[in-house]
Amino acid sequence: MRVIILFIVGLALVACSPDAGESKKESVVPQKTEVKDTGQLNSDTLSIQDTSSMTDISDTNLVTTTGLMYQVLREGADEKIGEGGVLKFHYELKDKNGTVIKSSLKNVHPYGMKLGLELVPKILDKSLVEFNYGQKIALKIPSQHPEMEKFPELAHTEKDTLIYEIDIMPQPKTLEREGVKVSWLYESGAVKVDSGDVIGIDYFAFDEAGNIFNTSRDNGVPYEFTVGKAQIVKGLDMIFASLRQGDKVVVEIPAKHAFGSKGLLDKVGPNEDVTYMLTIDYKK
Repeated sequence: MRVIILFIVGLALVACSPDAGESKKESVVPQKTEVKDTGQLNSDTLSIQDTSSMTDISDTNLVTTTGLMYQVLREGADEKIGEGGVLKFHYELKDKNGTVIKSSLKNVHPYGMKLGLELVPKILDKSLVEFNYGQKIALKIPSQHPEMEKFPELAHTEKDTLIYEIDIMPQPKTLEREGVKVSWLYESGAVKVDSGDVIGIDYFAFDEAGNIFNTSRDNGVPYEFTVGKAQIVKGLDMIFASLRQGDKVVVEIPAKHAFGSKGLLDKVGPNEDVTYMLTIDYKK
């Protein structure tokens, strides 16, 4: 599993000018089962208070469209996550005996991501689109499932059957401006960013197919630039005035505010939308 910390140069950022080119998701609502609330969140930044939830879901007849058995441990809102949805969640990955193999509960903040970017094994990505914000679920991934090979950190379990307990947070705060959509994975509440500020961002950039085409990690340091001086993709420059130092966000940018009809070399095709996952690392 590709684990990416969602933090926020070169070529992909600078290559887009403000006048670049012109621009140009169906899932099934999970069935209901008896609600069993086994965890409670204090807030968006606190972990699950009671993690003693079930690991044996062999008696359920609920199956996702991807073929995974599941149970709903807590109901959520009516708002479905859907294809390409942005979500935050805490999780525990357990073997069939209930032993925790991996967990986000050691982290202060929940894991955040946009579906479709191949940040987690595809079977998990495709299953999550069916559920609602605020739900807590248990998904069973059988040992023989072909996607098991996508979990390299589980080698010591000898491909044991896995139980994913996932506590999905309420829908993230969003803002849209001229087609550019910002979803907050974390709001810092720190100092605001203004035009003319010099800031550094840690970022991953994804093409329309969900592949990473650029990242600040390649240089090992945040990408530094001046806000509002056309030193970065236009769609990003448009939203920084709404952000604060330390904010972690997903920014979905239509082609007309990204690389337009020309695209970016062999990295981004003509009229392709792009997505950035970034954090504002510092402000000078």
